[in-house]
Amino acid sequence: MIKNLVELFSNLTKQDKRKIIFLQILTIFMSFAEVLSIMAFGPFMTLITNPDIIHTNEYINGVYNYFNFENTKSFIIFSATALLTILSFSTILHSFTIWKIAINSNVIGSYLASRIYQFYMKKNWMFHVKNNSSYLINNLSNECGRVVHGIIQPTLNSVAKIILSLSICITIFIYNFSVALFTSFIVTCFYFFIFKIVKKNLGNNGKIISVKNALRFKLMSEGFGGIKETILLGRQKLFSDRFYNSSF
Repeated sequence: MIKNLVELFSNLTKQDKRKIIFLQILTIFMSFAEVLSIMAFGPFMTLITNPDIIHTNEYINGVYNYFNFENTKSFIIFSATALLTILSFSTILHSFTIWKIAINSNVIGSYLASRIYQFYMKKNWMFHVKNNSSYLINNLSNECGRVVHGIIQPTLNSVAKIILSLSICITIFIYNFSVALFTSFIVTCFYFFIFKIVKKNLGNNGKIISVKNALRFKLMSEGFGGIKETILLGRQKLFSDRFYNSSF
């Protein structure tokens, strides 16, 4: 799979490659923003449950004295406003990143479809004789969409989640190394086990879906392309049954 992703990336234009690099940088900032929001939530809850920490904690007390707050209530309001600002910024950045991933994934998919179409159009007559037009149409209209929604978008989203997970793990390691090490080991083993189970099934299912979709496009092309002959020979039920069976 990694080899296929590298090959897919190598076939992109420089502009698309820059877009992907920009998205990865954006996901890094998004991950830091989400970690910051998580880290800010804990101290705020401690402040709410125990306001005396303002005077006992040197860091909180330093902020309290630096801004010259008149009382504890005003400091709590300031802290709540700061927390809401961080959470809002993190949410906006997360939404913007996901939106950019979706937009750029579809743009890359459109570019790949254009390249494949250009490739088919430059082929000689014998190529089109050997390959059914429904197969070529299926690759352009359906398989390119599967590449976008089944490979490009999940890969970019997975990278974002991996960066976020690593950021959280590093933060936890700083606070409690032993607990973080044990938790990371358990989670890694669990995900590796799940990956080994579903990897083969996903590959087989992907091949089956490609074959089924190609058959469906072939049936649509033959059925509608020769609708006159289909009606005259009374083959509507034959095409309908074959189309139904290709769906399952």
